[in-house]
Amino acid sequence: MILEWIKQNSNQILNYVIAFILFFGFVSFFYLRYMRKIKKTFPYKVYKYIEEFEPSQKYSEEIGYHAELQGWLKSRFPSAKTEIQTGSSRPDIVIGNVAIEVKGPTDDNDLNSLGTKCLKYSQHYKHMIMVLFEPNFSHRNYDELMKGMKKHFPDIKVIKK
Repeated sequence: MILEWIKQNSNQILNYVIAFILFFGFVSFFYLRYMRKIKKTFPYKVYKYIEEFEPSQKYSEEIGYHAELQGWLKSRFPSAKTEIQTGSSRPDIVIGNVAIEVKGPTDDNDLNSLGTKCLKYSQHYKHMIMVLFEPNFSHRNYDELMKGMKKHFPDIKVIKK
């Protein structure tokens, strides 16, 4: 019965298959083009470079991790500056129009403070990257916070180390 239906509708099925292939071909083409464009942007390069960062040791204090990350970023982005005061906000690292906040070892209180920092930083910086090292927080709290952050700050990047 199924084979008979396929024989009777083979042309129509073939048309659907071709349409399906063409549609996803076009979608893939434009998505890849979009991704190539994004990968060329300055904020994306900063984000990828931070993702590549591997600290030389495990830090129990934010200051050591922050200093090593700052040195790493400065080697690639000489304009990187630390704790630039802008209004009442002071991101840990600023590179151009990218504010970088380093938190860690990151507990639930540190996680909850990110929302306030995003509200302040977004007034002065177009892009924000949050680096959370040595995570020690509730994953439920993290998921809920990230959902809200992405809703209100869709371009924010969060890196868990």
